Order: sequence, then structure tokens, then C-alpha cells
Amino acid sequence: METKIIDNHPSLKKSEDRFKKVLDSLVASFQIEGIHFDEKDLQKIAGDVEKEIKK
Repeated sequence: METKIIDNHPSLKKSEDRFKKVLDSLVASFQIEGIHFDEKDLQKIAGDVEKEIKK
């Protein structure tokens, strides 16, 4: 996503909010395909991705 778009949309400035929206979108995509994740699995996946992003 271009920085200009993020600067123009205050709701996208907070990285935690953007991360949550992306994660929710991915989960919804899997659910459409009939793949459902356990809450524990989702938390582990989210934690792993956050660790990777912060590197």
C-alpha cells in the first residue's frame, strides 16, 4: 500500500488496526472456502506473523 494512501486515511495509520483488518480478511477468505480455524490456532498464527513483521 502506498504511503500516500495511508496518510490520507486516518483509520489506516495505526499499524495494529491495519494488521487486525488484514488478519480478519484472511480468516474470512478461508471461511468462505469452508476452512475454519480454532481460536487458539488463530492466536498462534497472529502471534507468529507479528513476530515476523517486527524483525
